[in-house]
Amino acid sequence: LLREIGIIKKSLLVRALKDGWWILLDEINLADAEILERINSLLDDDGSLIITEHENEKIISNIEYEKKLNPYITRYMDSGSSEQDARQKAIERLTEEKIFRINPNFRLFAAMNPEHYAGRGRLSMAMRNKFTEIWLPGEWEHQELVRLAQGYLAEYSSTSDVNKASKDIAEAMATFHENIQGLSLSGELIARNFKPYEFSIRELRAWAEYI
Repeated sequence: LLREIGIIKKSLLVRALKDGWWILLDEINLADAEILERINSLLDDDGSLIITEHENEKIISNIEYEKKLNPYITRYMDSGSSEQDARQKAIERLTEEKIFRINPNFRLFAAMNPEHYAGRGRLSMAMRNKFTEIWLPGEWEHQELVRLAQGYLAEYSSTSDVNKASKDIAEAMATFHENIQGLSLSGELIARNFKPYEFSIRELRAWAEYI
């Protein structure tokens, strides 16, 4: 998602904010600095986003939205509208002004690989501190690898009846994956730069696609 420079223009993030979608920013430490800067305001306590690329739309927190809404509600009620009608008119007025509220169901997640992986940058502590971090060491139980391999095989299979045939293959793939990863971690299998070869589930997926 972050690799698309037009993320704002293409409305994916905007629709998520308005409709309450969950967004995952995968490989966030591969993102260009200007993209991180654009989403920075969303991570504040009173998160907001001003879309200068599209009519200067403002998508703001619920608290800030209510602050802007209340004066209009008061004005319309003073003019004789019921509270319900006044609230609806106030919302319509803010919509005309291109001001929208962040849907309370909206959630923003990010994932990244360690910075020593090829091409990854260091995410600033200021940015990292705005997230709740959960470290996953990348260690998988055997049956988890089997299920992953089965899922990958099913994803790339041209037939629908793959469960029985893929189970044995997935078992063999998982076992081989564990053996190769063990050699890499022990230093017996090294890359050209004489560092341990990074062997992850990406290779498992690529293998399934190749099969």
